[in-house]
Amino acid sequence: MSTLDTREPPLELVRGLRLGPDAAVNIKDAKASDKDAVAKLAKDVGGAPDAIIVATDAIPAFELALELVKKHGLMMVVGQPADPIPVSYLHVIFKGVTVKGSLLANPGTCKEMVDLVAEKNIEVRTKAYSLDTIDDLISDYHKDSPAGKLVVRIKDE
Repeated sequence: MSTLDTREPPLELVRGLRLGPDAAVNIKDAKASDKDAVAKLAKDVGGAPDAIIVATDAIPAFELALELVKKHGLMMVVGQPADPIPVSYLHVIFKGVTVKGSLLANPGTCKEMVDLVAEKNIEVRTKAYSLDTIDDLISDYHKDSPAGKLVVRIKDE
């Protein structure tokens, strides 16, 4: 399993888990239209993945996922872009890619996810903001450097 991202701080978090050389791959310069770059990326992650979870709203990530996933593979849509996700008939008919979406709202799915996080000792790094510093959260969100999740703390503990 690999984590693909365009930002180094989240990738450094994954590298720190020592999951192997293919665990964190920077795709900043990867474009779906560049077949050589897609082939190199597939090689970098150990071959075309059986499934890809797209957890961003960036349209180029969906395009890259459709090119990268193996024939008869799965693209799971979790990110929620404002614009429609472009899915070409080429990916559906000739490549046989299945596209599914999820809000992770099903209690069974959420339990599965929590169990997986516990089993694999996955640590979610967070930076908390109080309501009176919400402008700082917004500013930090738009930087290239955040690693982990930015959260709002409603009540001081």
